[in-house]
Amino acid sequence: MIMTDNIPNQQLRRNHLESFLILPLIFMSFLLSSYDTFLSFTVKGFTVRTAQLTLFLFIGITIIKDVLIKKSISVPIGFNFLIVWTFFILLFIPNTTFLLRNIGYGIWLIFHIVLILSFCNCVRSEESALIVMKLYIISFFINSIFLIGEFIVAYFELFDIPFMPLSFRGRVPRVALFTYEPSYFATYLIPGLVLTIYLWIKNCRIFKKKNFFWLTFFQISGVIALFLSTGRSGYVVFFLFMVYLIFEHIYIFIKNKKFNVRLIIFIFIFLIGFSILFYIFKRHYGTDVFENIFGGTGIFTKGKASFTDRLNTGYNTFKVFLKHPVIGVSLGGIPSGRGESVGTVITSQAEAKNLEGMIVIIEVVASSGIVCFIFFILYFLKISVKPLFEDNMILKALAISLIFGFIILQFNQNIQRLYFWLHIAVLSMFYSVYGKGKERFMRLKSFW
Repeated sequence: MIMTDNIPNQQLRRNHLESFLILPLIFMSFLLSSYDTFLSFTVKGFTVRTAQLTLFLFIGITIIKDVLIKKSISVPIGFNFLIVWTFFILLFIPNTTFLLRNIGYGIWLIFHIVLILSFCNCVRSEESALIVMKLYIISFFINSIFLIGEFIVAYFELFDIPFMPLSFRGRVPRVALFTYEPSYFATYLIPGLVLTIYLWIKNCRIFKKKNFFWLTFFQISGVIALFLSTGRSGYVVFFLFMVYLIFEHIYIFIKNKKFNVRLIIFIFIFLIGFSILFYIFKRHYGTDVFENIFGGTGIFTKGKASFTDRLNTGYNTFKVFLKHPVIGVSLGGIPSGRGESVGTVITSQAEAKNLEGMIVIIEVVASSGIVCFIFFILYFLKISVKPLFEDNMILKALAISLIFGFIILQFNQNIQRLYFWLHIAVLSMFYSVYGKGKERFMRLKSFW
């Protein structure tokens, strides 16, 4: 009787711990994951974000509660490939002229691995996994609303907002919330926006009866935030996602002879919204609207400065791989590797910033060497492709949003962006819980 009475009490304590400590920590990490200029500080040239400190606390609680006490570990999907890749990245740390930077990047990679493990071991029930999914989606919505508010304040010059990088193209502000620049905000937003839109189109009732209202509201605010940020890489990747949706549903129509009404509604709303925003931009840019919005990319315009600079930087990063094809330079060694080719010895963070890599997939192959790179590819394929073949719409949505998140990450400077690894952690968590209880998951009819 004593043991029987203790079981509900243990479950009650676990629920209280989740409700009052673990879930708020997870939500705050989601919400703050993109904040580069606010609630952050610098240590030895490395930016430490509040979201990372929040996750350190979450990881510590998980290790004590779910690993040391329970003495059991749930291994994430593809973990063997991730560990082998990480082993080689750490092994190649000394191959640089600036050791501190490589050590720092190695520590962050270990942190991200432990983060994935913590999500998979802390969240073990279907109900908790669905709550985390809701919190993840809501965090993107809140930051989208914040950015829309920032645009309104900046456009009407109501007051100055501290910690928010702001520039103007003509009279139109380029807002980025608390990220370094608009392209960083777009890189953060795309996975959440793709996830929300895909769940809405597939009528996945993650918010139960209020699904239509909430997911509709979330996706509309996300699309508006993406366009207002003027992150051109976001425009390109969002267009690719639209093309994917159209081709996917052409295939479904040919196979099942059924139209997806929600997709048609979404495209209709998108076209109306785009027309309104285009009209607003045209009023301020006049006949140079395309030049001002897409200037530097070569799309609709003559100038290709931004596009060309990225390609040149990517090419110079690839030359680092050609010089170190087997033993890579590790994740922080790209600037040192590029410095070698121009006769510069990189010994400080300031010097390294001027020779950052570009196009993440090239950065990874240069950091890893060809053999180690194979394990990275195997890991990414495992976590992005395998969930697509499971009978679970949330898993598919997470995998598709990860793929598009990785595509837009190519326009960024490195793979160590916290929100990218948080997305992997959420996907791994959901896959781990789903794999242990497919039958129970399928009985939660209110969620599909």
